[in-house]
Amino acid sequence: NGRDRALSTGDAQFMVDILRREGFLVLMLGIEKDLTGVTYLEDNSLLNAGIHLAEAAGVVTVDTVWSWLASGYSKKTFGLFSVNYPDMVKQWSHFPENPNGTYLVNPDIKRLDREKIKFELVKWAKSL
Repeated sequence: NGRDRALSTGDAQFMVDILRREGFLVLMLGIEKDLTGVTYLEDNSLLNAGIHLAEAAGVVTVDTVWSWLASGYSKKTFGLFSVNYPDMVKQWSHFPENPNGTYLVNPDIKRLDREKIKFELVKWAKSL
């Protein structure tokens, strides 16, 4: 949905560093290759990404489509979302209520508190 609804590169790197300290290999789907310590999918097709998602320990996402797919695979999901649509009456109005999901929501995704992200992401990673 554009840069206004995406994490900053600094926040994304912060999360990658946390996951790597917790012992995870971070595989990323994305066009921009700004982060270090990440393996990027060269084939960004939905089929290829779906294969990796099916094999993943968990999914971290800022996009509701990946939350939908992760829910279908019963994958533990860590989602960071902006509540930026008028009909989003609760945080999961645009994605399934995944019982395996942990979601942090803020009207401005760039204003999520890093300490809260760290606390919740480490707790989530330890549950995998």
